[in-house]
Amino acid sequence: MKTYMFLLISALTLCSQHAHALTIPWSYTGWYTSDGNNGPDGGLRNFAVGALQLSTTMEHRNYFAFDLGDVGAIASATFRTYLVHPDDAEGPGYISDDPSEIWNLAEVSTNVFQLVASEAGLSAFNDLGTGTSYGQAVVTPADLGTFIEVSLNEHAIASMNAASSLWAIGGRLLDIDLDRTELVFAWSHRDLRAELDITLIPTPPALYLLSAAL
Repeated sequence: MKTYMFLLISALTLCSQHAHALTIPWSYTGWYTSDGNNGPDGGLRNFAVGALQLSTTMEHRNYFAFDLGDVGAIASATFRTYLVHPDDAEGPGYISDDPSEIWNLAEVSTNVFQLVASEAGLSAFNDLGTGTSYGQAVVTPADLGTFIEVSLNEHAIASMNAASSLWAIGGRLLDIDLDRTELVFAWSHRDLRAELDITLIPTPPALYLLSAAL
């Protein structure tokens, strides 16, 4: 009995050690607009999303790409990105008369290398934020100066585990009024922080020891 208990405790310890967490920073980020344009804002990446009304109203949809090569099998993941506070930039990261905006994150079917190379055009805009949903966040002005976090669902985890190198996720605002400005993550290039917090599946030796203990 003592031997079994020792094996069980050792196995659980090993599993907890091997099921470790990683934080992966963004490799590429940006936006595509409803006229098919995209890319740098003043030479710096920006991931504003929503409707921006100037002489005409332009909808922005954003994307993020992460290098998942050699990461290992992923058990869970949370996507985090910073909503710029007006004290840190020329303006607030939330520009809307609405008390909240819903940001939908979804699969990207566009070729990821064309996406990040600014070569995907209008097809990328139509794609971003419209596929299988990976999760959503309700963003409000109270979130300025904080991280917006989205727990990614099982569809996202499966897609991440199938990726051999770059993996992308796309976003858009739901239920926006294209006759006025409803923009989230404005001025994001002034404090560009986006990352994946992932937990890896325990390595096989630890799982084998756990099964032996059980």
